[in-house]
Amino acid sequence: MQRSTYEPSAASAKGTSPQVATGDNEGASPQVATDAMATAQSPRVLPDSWRVSFSTGKTKSLPAEARTRNLALVLQTIYADGPLSRADLARATHLTKVTISDLVARLMGDGLVQEVGADQYLRPGKPAVLLDLVKDAFAVGCLDLSDGNTFKAALFDLNFTELKRISVSRVGKRGTDALEAALDLATELVKASTLPVIGLGVGSPGVVSADGMVRTSMSLGWTDIPLASLIEERTGIPTIVENDANAATIAESAARQDNEDLLFVSVWSGIGAGLVLDGGLLRGQSFASGEIGRLTVGPGDTSLEEWISLPALDHRLGESEDADAVFTAAGEHLAVALAPIVAMLNLTTVVLNGPDDIVTGPFIEATNQSLRARTMSFSNEGLQVAPSQLGTDVVLLGCAWLALNRFLENHNNR
Repeated sequence: MQRSTYEPSAASAKGTSPQVATGDNEGASPQVATDAMATAQSPRVLPDSWRVSFSTGKTKSLPAEARTRNLALVLQTIYADGPLSRADLARATHLTKVTISDLVARLMGDGLVQEVGADQYLRPGKPAVLLDLVKDAFAVGCLDLSDGNTFKAALFDLNFTELKRISVSRVGKRGTDALEAALDLATELVKASTLPVIGLGVGSPGVVSADGMVRTSMSLGWTDIPLASLIEERTGIPTIVENDANAATIAESAARQDNEDLLFVSVWSGIGAGLVLDGGLLRGQSFASGEIGRLTVGPGDTSLEEWISLPALDHRLGESEDADAVFTAAGEHLAVALAPIVAMLNLTTVVLNGPDDIVTGPFIEATNQSLRARTMSFSNEGLQVAPSQLGTDVVLLGCAWLALNRFLENHNNR
């Protein structure tokens, strides 16, 4: 199994011939609707505990490589735990004070780190000067391509304050039309930023490989689309592409820091899932983990998607006068799909993301009760089935996280 601590590779897919299904509006220029949001005074969209966690493997490297790794380590440490003094950084990173001073000088020269005042703790001697990232001087961009009606995009500063939001209709767009809409949206987003954009993160439905290639997306009509490379070429901004459910799982896991294991299920026009085990995202050998929509869960080989996707629910609600019964049946069928996963891995947290009126009430109650009925009571004592904490923006936030993480890891290479 492919597994990572949220570290998909950057865009590098070159020389692959993309295959797209031709849509009805080929060549049309999508109209991008802009919606300026509040600037630095906006409320933070994430809880204060939302912090990036990084892996910093220690292997032998050349001097230039060591400097790159050390710069990334210092940036990551300041972002996660700052403000910190130079002495704090030396202790946290196990680097010498001389090395820390050199690296901090480089980062301050690049405009990424600043001195923010003296340490207020009462200690002998002169108060230490604290360092922090300049979180309002740069922006990360993110695109969510998972919605059946709208492609969404947003800009955040490094404190995850939302700066801007734009969108474009994707109704009737598949194949080439959908691809051009996504590329145009990314371009518009970068142009709309008043701050330097340090990276773009994109959440796409379908199977997405580690190099940002959309291997297949039935809803978008894409096969072997090097999306990360195409966006980089169009915008000039380093881009990372991830499966939309995986991006959402990353954001949700970061918001729930006490959960090392988490199963995330997305209930929208399609069904997707993501799985975190021991703090690491499970992506699968062919990058297709979480593709649960086609699992057979009902009579006549009916799939999970045919029971709980929004189009399926709308259809069943139109044929029934008992909405609660429809949602209860949907929750029970979801539990049929999830129970083997929950039981085999002894998971404690299942998060459902979708419209509030669907993933709450009878649907989530039926999922919870049926999961418990299908698993041993001893193993499900701590099982929690809960709605997402991040709502409809969970994919955008996960993509912004990925873009920021990639920048912090690779700053010296830019």
